[in-house]
Amino acid sequence: MASNERDDYATDGQQIAVLCVSNFSSLLSIFGSTSIIYIIVRNKKCRTRQQSGSRRGGEDPSSGMFHRLMLGLSAGDCLVSLSTIIAPYLQPPDEHLLAARGSTSTCSFAGVLLYAILSAASYNSCLAFFYYKTIRVGDTEQQVSRRYEKWMHIFSVGLFVVFNAIAIPLEAYNPTESTRLCDIAQAPTNCDIDQDLECTRGQYTDSLSTTVLLLLVSLGVVGITLTTLVFIHVRQVFKASQKYRYEDQSSENKRKHRLAVQAILYCVTMVNLFLWGLSSTIFENQVPGETRAHLGRPRVFAFLILQSFFFPLQGFFNFIIYTHPRLHSNLQRFPDNTFTYSFLRLYFEEDLPQTSFQKSSVRGISREEKKTTADEFKQEGEE
Repeated sequence: MASNERDDYATDGQQIAVLCVSNFSSLLSIFGSTSIIYIIVRNKKCRTRQQSGSRRGGEDPSSGMFHRLMLGLSAGDCLVSLSTIIAPYLQPPDEHLLAARGSTSTCSFAGVLLYAILSAASYNSCLAFFYYKTIRVGDTEQQVSRRYEKWMHIFSVGLFVVFNAIAIPLEAYNPTESTRLCDIAQAPTNCDIDQDLECTRGQYTDSLSTTVLLLLVSLGVVGITLTTLVFIHVRQVFKASQKYRYEDQSSENKRKHRLAVQAILYCVTMVNLFLWGLSSTIFENQVPGETRAHLGRPRVFAFLILQSFFFPLQGFFNFIIYTHPRLHSNLQRFPDNTFTYSFLRLYFEEDLPQTSFQKSSVRGISREEKKTTADEFKQEGEE
């Protein structure tokens, strides 16, 4: 930009690079989140099935409560990823922002979607609590659902609604020049570092930013702590079963171990979300304005690229973790069919014909067998 007053401000090429990386990552996440939502909504068993019996020590992840928590988590992830795509275009026009074509109202809308991150973080912690109660404590899925599930949904959704009900009247959502999102910030842009500009919006950004930091840190600590306790418990049980050779419990312990690994993977995706969400908030509100102004510097630009790629990706990571057990099962159940068939069965279940997705070698054998059988019938007829 020839009109830039700062020589080291992000160039057009750098802004385009950040937008491309952010859009690619966000689209992957939206694909993953919407896929999880579609699979759960389409499959009634995922939403309502309750296991029978009183088996303790953890429930199968096909239980209804697990999928309902994943439904809420995926919805939150989808909104966050959508916000990262549309926010650069919904900001008020500015000479330093290449894609800005919106207004303060549209930017506030993008900010509302972004803070679905609070709901997603809460559902992550609820998922860790579900694993803790069913694996370590040994409650059945029905017991956990009856006692806690309603409050989990109320708290997770309520956190998103209440925070936005406070932030919108305070005009807290404004363009952030550094992270390119409509986040908690003062407006006009850089009014906090430019003495010639008067801040007209976002007067309580410090208090709101501190609140967000405390909420995310608290939810993250809860999720990580519960997941760690689950891992320690399963590790101790698994070692004890090997030491004393509890053969009758080997399958149950392996199942616990598999669920604990799944819980840890969900926790890792939560840490990824918190890490980049917190770093963006800290960068925007705690880093001196003079540093944030130099977006074209290599180190700052590298941070923007990494943040743009990893921050929206939780939905895609969750999709891989969520579908892996079922995809692995499909590959074992249908060894004669292609990977494409096993993958599409995640979405279409029994509605998908197998004949169109058989491996070429299997189809060739099938045709040869049919030809051989036809020749045998022909020879018998001639005799």
